[in-house]
Amino acid sequence: MAATKTIAQKVIRKYALTWDGATLGWVQDVDPSGLKIKTVEKKIGEIGEVIVDHLIVGMEGTIKAVLEQCKLPVLREAIPWAAATGSIPLVPATQYDSCYARAKILNLHPEDAGDDLTEDINLLKAYPIVTLPKSGAGSEFANVPIEFMPYPDQAQLVATPRVMVYGYIGPIPE
Repeated sequence: MAATKTIAQKVIRKYALTWDGATLGWVQDVDPSGLKIKTVEKKIGEIGEVIVDHLIVGMEGTIKAVLEQCKLPVLREAIPWAAATGSIPLVPATQYDSCYARAKILNLHPEDAGDDLTEDINLLKAYPIVTLPKSGAGSEFANVPIEFMPYPDQAQLVATPRVMVYGYIGPIPE
């Protein structure tokens, strides 16, 4: 017989979100479920269109969140090309700017976990895409949607032996 659970035992998971060491203020609706393994089909020509395996080639998707009551300094932190002062350009000044070159560590820490890092989600290289805020007052914006695109750590991709690392559940190994 299955154990009976009560409503009091239901865990409501909220994450604190940190990118490049900067805590991005009040965050709601953090959704890491968009990340998934990317595969390609393996077929053998002699037996036709039969799929005999799937090969993992990386990750795809994004992590989504909403920056709530986002103040201008936090918005600057979330836009990789923004300067510390002055106007924030809508796009980088350089055409064909590399997202990977500006990608940093993204950490999602369960707020109910305290100092325990075993359930953290860490992406070694993540790039934020900020959606322009719909509304705000002065230097505070109501809700700013943000998505993070993951990349494999290129330094480990070209190392010997070649290793494909996007990140970890738990602390980042030393």
